[in-house]
Formats: sequence, C-alpha cells, structure tokens
Amino acid sequence: STLTNDDKGKAPSYLSGRFGRKEHIVRLKLSGNFGVEVGNFVFRDHGESSPLAAIGSIFEIDTNDRSTALALLDTSISGNQTSLIVRHGTAATHARIETPES
Repeated sequence: STLTNDDKGKAPSYLSGRFGRKEHIVRLKLSGNFGVEVGNFVFRDHGESSPLAAIGSIFEIDTNDRSTALALLDTSISGNQTSLIVRHGTAATHARIETPES
C-alpha cells in the first residue's frame, strides 16, 4: 500500500495510550531500513534500547517504498527533534519525521 493522509487514525487499538497523552501518528523516512518491521520501537537516540524508553512504534510500512513508515509517537517527548532511531533486533536505523499525520 502507498501511505496517504487517509491513513490517519489507523494505528492499532492496542497501541492507544501506550505512548502518552501527546501521541500522534507521524510519517517517518527511514535510512538503511533493511530489517525494519511493524512493531519495531522508536527511540530518541542510539543510547536507548529498553522498550520502556521507547517513544513510539512502527505500525505500517509502505509496501511500495520500504523507506517510509507510519508510527505512533509521543510527540511531547520527541519535541522539535526530527531525527530518531528505529531499533530492529540488535540493529538500529536512523529515521526522520517527514510529516505529522495527526
């Protein structure tokens, strides 16, 4: 699927509230996205790896462009930071917030 603005509000219900009261759907642009999967956690930086420190989670990856994904993200923690880390297994991929979706 190609991710569009129609994807707003389609985060899985089990993620609702997981990332605080300021959670929003954001579009992420991934670099070196090999291995990134739905369910991978998003962190502020490389130094964090505990699921409890996650500020978001990937819930959809564009099948036409695997370097684009939607994530539910706690924007109060990410603030104005646009560069984030997506952890997948023992590896990490840089991501940047492309657009806030909601």
